[in-house]
Amino acid sequence: MFEECWKEQKDKLGENDVETLKSLYLTGLAYHRCGKLEVALSLCQDCHEKRQHVLGENHPDTVKVAGFVQQLLMELENAK
Repeated sequence: MFEECWKEQKDKLGENDVETLKSLYLTGLAYHRCGKLEVALSLCQDCHEKRQHVLGENHPDTVKVAGFVQQLLMELENAK
């Protein structure tokens, strides 16, 4: 469901729109909750890079996704 919303927003608003990036982050969270850590990491890394560009490095939303990327990296390392 989140993935459909993200793709629709990306098509309508553009991939760097703030709402599109929010949907991208939520899609990453959904994949994390399903245990698909690699997919979640890929999506959230993409979101982080785009938020840095659009919102700036110190924006709260950018910082939040950066923290989640670090969490995913630790979870993947511990899963090995």
